[in-house]
Amino acid sequence: MSAYPRSRLTWALVLTTLVGVLSSCTSSTPRTTAAATTPVRLHVTLVQYRPDEGTRNVSAEVTNDGPAPITVTSVALTSPDMARLPPTPKNTVFAPGQTIDLRTRYGEPRCGRRHPAGMSSFSLGLDGLSTTSVRLDKGGLAFLGRLYARECGLADIAAVARVSLGSDYTRVTIGGEQYLRGELDVVRPARSARPGSPLTIQSLFGSVLLSFTPVPGTVSVPVTLAPGMPALRIPVLVGSSGRCDAHALGGSTQTYLLSAFVHLPGRAQQRIIVSPTLAAQGRVQALLHDVCTAG
Repeated sequence: MSAYPRSRLTWALVLTTLVGVLSSCTSSTPRTTAAATTPVRLHVTLVQYRPDEGTRNVSAEVTNDGPAPITVTSVALTSPDMARLPPTPKNTVFAPGQTIDLRTRYGEPRCGRRHPAGMSSFSLGLDGLSTTSVRLDKGGLAFLGRLYARECGLADIAAVARVSLGSDYTRVTIGGEQYLRGELDVVRPARSARPGSPLTIQSLFGSVLLSFTPVPGTVSVPVTLAPGMPALRIPVLVGSSGRCDAHALGGSTQTYLLSAFVHLPGRAQQRIIVSPTLAAQGRVQALLHDVCTAG
């Protein structure tokens, strides 16, 4: 006769059987990820492609330097100099030796004293593993430093004035060429913290398909928003650059990204990207069509 009362024996058998089942399941269904049997070796750098210029979209260029496939389930750029954003979900399989770009965003920069560059990394979620942190290579760290400097430079400019294209355009013909006439607006915030700071529009630049210039005989650049001046409005022309070939028309990815190069005293010049409104972009397309078909 067992020393256990019947009820205790029954529970002991149930628990023993349950543990056996769990052990059996664990041993018969091992994880199939590379990390379960082989070390994961990754190389990561930071890149930004032309369509993402002027945004906070970047790509982690990840290379699987290990001997087995891996699956990346999420990616996030982590840096003490930038606000943390939630990871971007992914489901990307990397064969050994394969390099794939994983697009994500970076957070608002914390301008001021920078931390050592080596503290920045990509946080990667790996299938079957917890999240792992992979340091950026030298080139990626250098590029991140340039992004940080640009973002903080733009923040300095935004504290002085907002630079943007107006929404009203008029079709005009000047010197036999067709254009859309509009305005580049340089406007101080209603409660500017720096009303005495001058800001200079150094130059304007178009895109592959578009020219972008001041209206002749109005304002010439460089032109400065003087201390205490609330706004500056520069009459501008948006026209065809003269590129009507199929390669330019079909391959342009930054047609509407026009540039104003802006300078604050004692700071590096910054490129501010300005774009026509969506409604105006339709008028720009009509202009390009008319110019290219007329020629």
